[in-house]
Amino acid sequence: MNGKLTSETIRQQLKTTGPLLLAYILLFLIIDTSTLNIYAYTIFYMLLIASGVLCIASIVMNLYKTFITDLLLGKSYRFYSLPLKKSTIIFSKAIPTIVIQSIAITLIANAERISNLYACIVGVNESEYSKQELIHDELLWLLNDSFICFITSITIGFLILLAFVLCRSFDPSKTLRNFIIATAIEFMAYYSVLIVIANITSDLHRKVYEVYEANPGFTFEQSYERLGVLMYYEEILLVIILILALIEIIGVILASKKLANTKFNVL
Repeated sequence: MNGKLTSETIRQQLKTTGPLLLAYILLFLIIDTSTLNIYAYTIFYMLLIASGVLCIASIVMNLYKTFITDLLLGKSYRFYSLPLKKSTIIFSKAIPTIVIQSIAITLIANAERISNLYACIVGVNESEYSKQELIHDELLWLLNDSFICFITSITIGFLILLAFVLCRSFDPSKTLRNFIIATAIEFMAYYSVLIVIANITSDLHRKVYEVYEANPGFTFEQSYERLGVLMYYEEILLVIILILALIEIIGVILASKKLANTKFNVL
């Protein structure tokens, strides 16, 4: 990637999405952890909805500007095409956009988890468990949900990148049709993998639950003797998902680079 173009893209993404995202998270914290009367609560809740809508609109507009205006319609190539390869331009614009907007989607989707963790830290939540236990549990849930959401978002983002490169590499007069076909094929393959993983997760969860249901007094050591590595099936599946995502991202980058530098058509 080109450093100057990448830093310019990052600044643009943070400038448009960052303030709205920060406002959304802060409003969520205020609503969940502050004592508000009904009028103040209504006002803050309406502001929360507005900021959430604006955050989503900002994400959509940033993706549209990067993939459609800058790359598909060729704005970036007119400014940078002489000194840089097409793949360099694509990666410098698309990859920072995908990463930053995936982080934004993850934070929006897990705003409630963030709020719960903050409430535990400042001692707002009342529970029979200790503060350290609550913080530990909320942090683990936040990290787990954020990981899954981020991996899903960034994987979809790179699939869109590959579909975009494919649609411009063959017959540019039928770009839209090619993009729809490439996107449909990619997402069918992607969701087929998700269905397989979901079925495996459901089957493993059922087996673990049956052991616990039949032996409610089992200690951790006894459960491990009975189940073995199945005790950690969720962690194992997360590692497998991460490996598959890394393979997909590396494959997209290699394929996109080769196609862009050899067959990419710019109108």
